[in-house]
Amino acid sequence: MSKVPIIFSGITKNDRSAAYKYILEELGGEKLLRKPSLRDLTVTGIVFHVLGLPGLFRYTSIAKLTYKVYKKRRSLTEKYVEFVREAEKKGIKEVYFNFGLVELYHARRDAALLRLIEGAYEATPQLLLQLYIIAVHTQYNTSWFTYLSVLVSFMSIVFSMTSYIYEQRLAAYDKANMSIFHSVINIVIKLFMSISRITSFVLAATYSSFLVIGIVIGHWLSCLIYLFCIDTHFYGGFLWTESFFKIICSFTLVITYMNIIDGDSVIRWVGYHSFVFLQNIAMLLLWYANNHTDLLRIDWFSVLMLCLVIGGMVMGSLLSVIYYRYLHPNKENIDSQLIPTVLDELLEKYRPDARKTLFPELHMEYQTSL
Repeated sequence: MSKVPIIFSGITKNDRSAAYKYILEELGGEKLLRKPSLRDLTVTGIVFHVLGLPGLFRYTSIAKLTYKVYKKRRSLTEKYVEFVREAEKKGIKEVYFNFGLVELYHARRDAALLRLIEGAYEATPQLLLQLYIIAVHTQYNTSWFTYLSVLVSFMSIVFSMTSYIYEQRLAAYDKANMSIFHSVINIVIKLFMSISRITSFVLAATYSSFLVIGIVIGHWLSCLIYLFCIDTHFYGGFLWTESFFKIICSFTLVITYMNIIDGDSVIRWVGYHSFVFLQNIAMLLLWYANNHTDLLRIDWFSVLMLCLVIGGMVMGSLLSVIYYRYLHPNKENIDSQLIPTVLDELLEKYRPDARKTLFPELHMEYQTSL
């Protein structure tokens, strides 16, 4: 269902602009605006999912779409390249009107979401188990391979968090893309946050494994109730798919923050991380009280745990504030309500023969597939 997302939220069906008519009617954009249905599923897709190979199916689809876009780019007209360059200078991304890129970027975003879910459901529990065994069974010599496995699991979780944000912005027509610099900053932020969260869970597990299970279930239920109380449209508003996806997302929120709905997310971000920070502090204090008969006597290991849990959360939050206040790529965005007008002005430069000279490949491909 990579064609599900509605990318033209800035242009409604009541908009009579030339940009709307040209893009949606002449270039086949209406095809991407329809609601998802079970007809989007193919026999091949069902077989891959039944066999437990959704990742292979997704990446195969991405490879095909990438080759398709690459082949198209080799035959694009000079006027189209010029049009794209001028549009991007005005803040309009190519994904706004190139439906080949729309299909590719949304497939990549779906794959990134699967990586994030896999990180929450598989990589994180595996990492917690490995760290718990290392922490509890200190009498055994831990091999370097175990530490390598821990490092790989941890970095894969952080990478899945960052790549999801990157691909989300890449697929959105009204959000500026993340550069390598933005990605590195996000990796560092997620690194600090993840260190704090995972360390807290490991410390709590050494005190009581049931405590960790209780915190996870409590956090999951809290997020689930919240998601059912807000208005979301993940899958076109279909009740069963919407509900199932909320259940999955709420568990992912146990590990990392996800911006579930559009709009100002400051309050949601502060609320979520405050809730997580209180949980981390509670787990740290329970571990400390259980392992120290003299609460005023602090050893080097306790100081290290204190730095990892509290320091990681504080540093991650501080970097997040700096990033979103001064470095966030959204500062380069164009107002989505202005896009139709700006696009109209650009199209006027290529009329009256814009269909043949500007978008011939896009036009022909999508018209023949309708």
